[in-house]
Amino acid sequence: MGSKIDEESDISDSEMNEYKEVTYKLLKFRTHKVRAPNGKFRCPFCGDKEQAFQYTLLLQHAIRVAEGSEDSAKQRANHFAMATYLVTDLADEAEPPPASPPPPEAESGGGFQNAMNSAQECYQRLVEKLKEKEDELQEKENELSCVILKELKSNDELQEARKALIQGLKDMPSESSVVIGVKKMGELDLKTFIKACRKRYSSLHVDAKAAQLCSSWQEKLKNPEWHPFRVQDLKGSSKRVVKDEDEMLKGLRNEWGDEIYDAVVTALEEVQEYNSSGCYPVPELWNFKENRKAKLEEVINYLFTQLKTPKRKRA
Repeated sequence: MGSKIDEESDISDSEMNEYKEVTYKLLKFRTHKVRAPNGKFRCPFCGDKEQAFQYTLLLQHAIRVAEGSEDSAKQRANHFAMATYLVTDLADEAEPPPASPPPPEAESGGGFQNAMNSAQECYQRLVEKLKEKEDELQEKENELSCVILKELKSNDELQEARKALIQGLKDMPSESSVVIGVKKMGELDLKTFIKACRKRYSSLHVDAKAAQLCSSWQEKLKNPEWHPFRVQDLKGSSKRVVKDEDEMLKGLRNEWGDEIYDAVVTALEEVQEYNSSGCYPVPELWNFKENRKAKLEEVINYLFTQLKTPKRKRA
């Protein structure tokens, strides 16, 4: 039986072949030694240092542990590698059969030769078993590759569908009561600036001042050198969040209050999510009623509803 060395950091069955190859190389480089000082053989993976195996018995031991299910995957891989090493590299060092085998052994077919044949057969079974596992693993990898390719193709098709719907909705006449439509992510809403400017300017100058202020901050959003973000760890993953202490944002909040400040921060977050490299607004299907990204299914249902709804005739 193999020892329980390294059980706390065991490997999975799928990793056994790779681990076996590493152990086999270490055996070839004599990092793991199977030769005992007394000229006998020893198992470098089992705890008892006072070992004195004959070649055949060590090979049988290696195959028994490798084929077993009681030991860890690492131990089975180690012993499989040792069996491979004994058969492939040390076969010439196997002890020769007795010159004149005693009659009882002769009657049973030759004790030493039977043991060697048995060990070789067990080793071949072990190799075939590993080959079967490799074939199963390869088959699963091929199936997974097909699933990933289908998923990628499906995602591409969904993106194309979203682009087509965005274009279709952009071409439709806009109404203030629209539920599903196109929102430009990262674009500031002029209405927010008009509302803030009404508190400072006469009605004669409100629209011009609001447009000027909105346009000025939209240009700031496009500036790639302005990057008011910091990295924050959230539940084990990193996320970029807006820095409240940014000087420009602090000045905006002090001068114009929370409403315009919140509008600019929201636009910054949208640009970061949708187009951090380009820093310009990106169209997205939007549910304005619930203020969120719209699903393809609800966009299609909405369009069908709109097509079925009779339009009011103008007087």
